[in-house]
Amino acid sequence: MLEKNPKMGKRSRQNPGYIHQGFDNDRLFKSSCDHVPGPDCRGCDTANEVQRDPRDTIDPEIHYWTIASGNTLVKDAAARDRIVAELGEDCICFEMEAAGLMNHFPCLVIRGICDYADSHKNDRWQRYASATAAAYAKELLAYVPAAEVQETKRALEVLQSVQQQIDSVRQTTVATKAVTDSIRSDLRTDKIRRWLCPPDASINANHARTLRHEGTGAWLLKNPVFQSWHSGSRRHLWLHGLAGCGKTVLSATVLDHLTKRNDGLILSFFVDFSDTTKQTLDGMLRSLAFQLYQGEFSSAPHLNALFQAYQNGSDQPAREAVSDIVFKMLLVQRQVLIVLDALDESKTRDEVLLWIKDVVARPDLAHVQLLYTSRPESEFLRYIPHLIGKQNCLPLDKQAINSDIRSWVTTQLSQRRDFTEKPLSQDLLERIRRKVSDGADGM
Repeated sequence: MLEKNPKMGKRSRQNPGYIHQGFDNDRLFKSSCDHVPGPDCRGCDTANEVQRDPRDTIDPEIHYWTIASGNTLVKDAAARDRIVAELGEDCICFEMEAAGLMNHFPCLVIRGICDYADSHKNDRWQRYASATAAAYAKELLAYVPAAEVQETKRALEVLQSVQQQIDSVRQTTVATKAVTDSIRSDLRTDKIRRWLCPPDASINANHARTLRHEGTGAWLLKNPVFQSWHSGSRRHLWLHGLAGCGKTVLSATVLDHLTKRNDGLILSFFVDFSDTTKQTLDGMLRSLAFQLYQGEFSSAPHLNALFQAYQNGSDQPAREAVSDIVFKMLLVQRQVLIVLDALDESKTRDEVLLWIKDVVARPDLAHVQLLYTSRPESEFLRYIPHLIGKQNCLPLDKQAINSDIRSWVTTQLSQRRDFTEKPLSQDLLERIRRKVSDGADGM
């Protein structure tokens, strides 16, 4: 090897070369003797050095026995002796590079020894050890029949198989973590829900959907004022109409329309005179906070922080604290559309109006759009147009509502057995349609 590659035998301060390093540099110390800090063993007590018979040749010695493989470098004499005691005297050395390799394909590990696995370990003999191991491997392969080598599975194929197994384990690990995170998140969400007790707006929306006749409310979605709000040109829109004109059904229609056509976060709250938890600003804020918590990951830390601040849910938060958190949660969103239905049914309508005023006054919430409905009561007529501008106030069209009612009546006349089983003339059916729809007067 040295004849063909003479440069391997050259030494320098930085490179001791690939040649035998001399018996003077082959030193074994007792297990109880720790290395004195320094680049070599000059400071180590020679009295603790193990005296051995000198070799009569510098030719490498070949040993055949067990090699201990692991993922940790052994450089402590006490640890070395303990491992050998556990594995038995058949263990002749330690190595790291082939750890676990034998589990996947049969191979022969050839190891060049360069230290005694103690604290006196240094790199002086590394190059010589690698050269002797490579020389022996080359000599050994000369005795292995070529046919036998060809029949052996290629290491690359085995490694690819191992990689596939690793990928499979990694995918399983990722999937398991996702499930674990989901379970942990669900448990956290349940804690937040039990603590906050947010009124469920979806109940009102789902009930309104059962009352909606197919195709009704389309006139609102086509209205230029509504479309201007939907496009973001208007931040606020107030829809007002008489009691019984179908405002809640229209709110559900708007929600469905927004869900299909918007990438932003959509929130809603339905004030309900039959449910006391849905009649106050506090109930509205709790509902909006929980919807934000469920709907967008970036909002969750704020409500989690409030939960922790109130003794991990042992105490109830003040309304002002919830309002502050809702604003913080809204700030981190890109776009939010909020539908508030039936403000006139709120027992704290003054507080609700002040909260809307706060939203209007904050330029940092320009990405938050509100649509609210109510009856045109004097309190709202005095306050809301002045707050958001008359151009953002839309009275519900009586004629359009009457047209929706006429469509519903037509369907009832054509489908209900009360009418279909009776020989009613077309003239009579038309009179019924006209009488009911005209008499409704937008209600």
